[in-house]
Amino acid sequence: MRIGKGTPDLKFRTIKKDTLIKTSDGTWSKLIDVYREGLGVSDNNGENTGLRANKQGAVFLNTIINDGSNIFVDSWFPALRAIFAPIEKTEILNEIVSNNNFGLRYDQLYDRWKIIKTDNLNSVDNFSSANAGSTTASYNDASWLIRLEYSPTTATWSAIVRRDQTVFGSSNQITFQNQRFGKALDSTTKRVINDSIKFLKQNAGFTQEIGLDIVDYFKLDDGRYDTRRVLLLSPGIADSLVPTIPNAVNFIVSPGDTINLEALQFIDAVGQYTLAPTATGTITVSGKQNLKVQHNHVPLRDNRIDATTTNIIDMFVLTSEYNTNYRNWINAGGVESAKPLALTSFGLEKLMSKILPYKSISDSIVFHPVKYKVIFGKTADLRNQVTIRVTKSDTTRTSDAEIRSRVISAINAYFAIDNWDFGETFYFTDMAAWVHKSLGGVISSITLIPKQRLLTSVDMFQIPCESDEVLVSSATVGDVEIVTTAMSVTNK
Repeated sequence: MRIGKGTPDLKFRTIKKDTLIKTSDGTWSKLIDVYREGLGVSDNNGENTGLRANKQGAVFLNTIINDGSNIFVDSWFPALRAIFAPIEKTEILNEIVSNNNFGLRYDQLYDRWKIIKTDNLNSVDNFSSANAGSTTASYNDASWLIRLEYSPTTATWSAIVRRDQTVFGSSNQITFQNQRFGKALDSTTKRVINDSIKFLKQNAGFTQEIGLDIVDYFKLDDGRYDTRRVLLLSPGIADSLVPTIPNAVNFIVSPGDTINLEALQFIDAVGQYTLAPTATGTITVSGKQNLKVQHNHVPLRDNRIDATTTNIIDMFVLTSEYNTNYRNWINAGGVESAKPLALTSFGLEKLMSKILPYKSISDSIVFHPVKYKVIFGKTADLRNQVTIRVTKSDTTRTSDAEIRSRVISAINAYFAIDNWDFGETFYFTDMAAWVHKSLGGVISSITLIPKQRLLTSVDMFQIPCESDEVLVSSATVGDVEIVTTAMSVTNK
């Protein structure tokens, strides 16, 4: 059977390299390579053999399929081509040069990225292929995966990418602390283990247990993580990008299952919100409540506690060497491959061994390395990246270049480690007062303009961090914008 682009059967055109295939025995495999569209070499009679010249099969999979006449392909997930073809690049560039808003949809049958024009683009509704390819100029095509919008006011582009997230949360029974994002080897059983959530068969409508890996904390808009929620992935994705059960979530959440969420304000952070399920919630998402689960947590090896002690003391440590190396790394451009690493808990315990004899017999000290939360510059999360807009005083003769340099020097001095405690929140008004004091008579105002779309300066008035974090700025002179009082300033 011919597969790929050359087959006249449109359905089988979607079976190509990197496609996920499910066989009738329930095994999911990734198609690694296809030779001559699956036909293989021809024999002396001109018949396709389905084999390569070395007698290996024309279709390579990443798993071993049981040999038997009853095994057949049951279903498959087509691969999404991630590199644009030359003609696709030309079409995209034409829209960008024309400053047109547009979307990109993927045509699986013809392996083609296609443009959705502005007058056909539905930028409001959830994904739907019902009107894919519509040319009726009625704004009804919601099949886009990538959407680009141009702002004539700021002369900037915004890219919006569709994606799915599987979030698991517990209101009051489970909290997620010190999660292990990755694999570990159990020294006793020699089995690979990791943090996971198992949805039990006792749930109504479940015919089997479904396990999903915990891959990250659920981060809130302000960069903190919610200890009651985590992100889940199907097993296999985090390791090899090949899920063992690609449609695992469909066994848990059926079509039509929804929950209502309500935005609730944090007690310790006025103006910051999280979402929680309530009967009166106005935000509806796909999901299911009141599930029976098993949370499997693998404690970090260097964070295990002596069970015979009664007092557990968490000690957060920032070494001067790591502090210096990290700030030098930021000043050097923040290349990810050169990012310095903090000492592990075990390393800190050895470093702080001289204080251990002073603890009580009933105490157990757990050392934690302090992490930096980078804000303002390009090495920060997009949520915390800003343009630092300062208004130049009318009476100053200082050059723009010197003002930029002095503003960055003042900000770096403000974020010196001696001025901060672990977990301390950033307040813009405090920093603004510091900068004004340092540049008195040179600037008349300073404002933080977020680079992330839909955020305003008000969103940057307060930036909290976790108890094991300390704030640091990665802003450079390139992030400082100089304006004068005569200019008309528009907030991005």
